[in-house]
Parts: sequence; C-alpha cells; structure tokens
Amino acid sequence: MKKLLSLLLICLSACSKDTGANGVEVRFSAIPDQNSTELVEKYEQIAEHLSRELGVHVTYFPSSDYSASVEAFKSGDVQLAWFGGLTGVRARAAVPGARAIARGRVDQEFKSYFIAHKDAGIKPSDSFPQGLA
Repeated sequence: MKKLLSLLLICLSACSKDTGANGVEVRFSAIPDQNSTELVEKYEQIAEHLSRELGVHVTYFPSSDYSASVEAFKSGDVQLAWFGGLTGVRARAAVPGARAIARGRVDQEFKSYFIAHKDAGIKPSDSFPQGLA
C-alpha cells in the first residue's frame, strides 16, 4: 500500500490543479460499475485517506456513466480515474501522454476475445489485430 501511495503522490503532484489560496486539489473519478450511493461512500473515504496520506486535497468526482468518466478525464475535470479495460483504452487514446499506473489483482486475469462474423473474411495471423488496419 505504501508503494502505491508513493506512486500516487508522484503522479498527483504532476497532474494536480492549483486552487490558489486553498493549495493543491486533485479530483478523481471511477467508472460507475456499482450503485452510485455505494460508490460515493466508498470513494469519498478513499479521497479522505489520500488527502491525509499525501498532504493534498483529494476529492471524488462521481460520473454518470462510462463515457462521462472518460470525458471528465479528457477535459481535465479529473486528473486520475479508475477505468475498466475498454474505458482505460479510450481514456489513454483521448489524452496524449496518459498512462495506466496501477491495476487491480483481478485485472491481470482478464482476457480479451476478438469475435468476427464468418463472412468478414478475417483469418488468424501473426499480425492480428494490427493487420486489420
């Protein structure tokens, strides 16, 4: 946990917003994959913990849907976000220089499958999926 907090401190100091007299503020979001009330309760506790540990003001920015969380990251409304696989790809594509800095334990077990209709003419190859371009 301390290594993750150290990594977050480095990243947050690089991407935080100066709020003038209030000091530094970092806003983070997450994909709304659970009940919104539960998410607010959980992530506000995380924000409080990060604020104490990192010495910067951290706030949770709720998102209405997956696309909205990517848009908030793209527009700079949030500087840090917990995305799923697809939303993470979309966020990194939308924000030059953005990168994944951590993942959950279960994330390394995920597998992706490309499924194509038989009439598409797509065949397995060493250049797949890049060769589709």
